[in-house]
Amino acid sequence: MRGVMCFTNVKRIIVIILALSLSACSANLDEAFEKTDEFIVQIHESGKNIKEYKIRRGTEKYLKFEKWARDNEWGWSPTPATYVPGVVVKSGDYHFNFIGDGVVLNNPEGQYSKDINKNEYEYFY
Repeated sequence: MRGVMCFTNVKRIIVIILALSLSACSANLDEAFEKTDEFIVQIHESGKNIKEYKIRRGTEKYLKFEKWARDNEWGWSPTPATYVPGVVVKSGDYHFNFIGDGVVLNNPEGQYSKDINKNEYEYFY
């Protein structure tokens, strides 16, 4: 009976560790802005790039995006899925893919997603 109890405790510990590792985490988004003076914005429709432009440091869109990133540093969850591009904002190793009511971040640490409101990024259109 002791072996069963010990195994049950080990299973509980493993479940707790997995739950903590999959829980919402933070993303170091400051680094994305420290390494670049501009981002490329690509607007996709049905997976096709229909518009592309750059936002540069100091411009209204850049400042809004930088503020959004500061306000959304927490609440990211690891995600292994592949996503169709929506509004892609990228520079170097940082790619943000805004899709419907969510955003997917690809950076050197991995791929993460977060639920947001579509109005948080509509200024890119």
